[in-house]
Amino acid sequence: LELAGVVSVPLVAEGRALGVLTVSADRRRRPLTAADVELVEQLALQVALMMAKAQRYELEARTSHVLQATLLPPPPPQVPGMRVAVRYLAATHGVEIGGDFYDVAPLPGDHVAIAVGDVVGHDITAAATMGQLRSVYRALLVESPSPSAVVDRLQASWPLLELQRMATALFATLDLPSGLLRIASAGHPPPLLVTDAGAEFLPVQPSRMLGAPPSTPVEWCGVLPPGGTLVLFTDGLVESRSTDIDAGLARLRVAAGRIPTVDPDELCDRLLTDLAGSHRADDIALLALTRDR
Repeated sequence: LELAGVVSVPLVAEGRALGVLTVSADRRRRPLTAADVELVEQLALQVALMMAKAQRYELEARTSHVLQATLLPPPPPQVPGMRVAVRYLAATHGVEIGGDFYDVAPLPGDHVAIAVGDVVGHDITAAATMGQLRSVYRALLVESPSPSAVVDRLQASWPLLELQRMATALFATLDLPSGLLRIASAGHPPPLLVTDAGAEFLPVQPSRMLGAPPSTPVEWCGVLPPGGTLVLFTDGLVESRSTDIDAGLARLRVAAGRIPTVDPDELCDRLLTDLAGSHRADDIALLALTRDR
């Protein structure tokens, strides 16, 4: 290859050198002109901007993953009278990160509080909001663990916290000796009860999402029978681009009813295998709590 000319232009964006774009001309073709040099300079500018944007996106995604992993709670505590399993799966579509969370907190008097939630968005703001939401929730448990009171106070305090995203969440408490279960929802998908008789969604009436204009939370009360399993989840388990949430909920109920187990770890693994798939556009948080027989 006999060169008639070479133009090298640095790739610079946001004050950083990202590389060099080099264009050469063969002697068998016309020599490079001033117009060619100007075109290469414009091309280098566009390439540099695209590279900088891609690097920012990758850095934000990495930071978000680290932030969310830090903010998610450790493995659930071992509490006599129950077994609990949790799973968290990040989305596989692109490099996005979300604000899904779960929480398990032992309370005085043989009670336990559990929660799942989903902050709107897939970025650092969503992950940070998730961490703030979980911290405030834990603080509210000290004052009043009632699920409806938790929803009510989170709704009231959302503007004071200056949180930038809305969220759905479901909060529950369980009295282990009696099995008394109390649940309140802030715009979240309903919990699933799995027993020897099958699987059914509990008729929890949701209030509005956290961050929306407040509405009065309604607390559902019932009994988790011995050997029964309560399943809480975020919408990534039941909703996708090809499946609306109603169809996804129906699939979940059928799948859970066909799993002959009272082991929450096995139940979670089987549900994820049956429903999550290998290509996920959203994160999934899944929590299963089984009351001992």
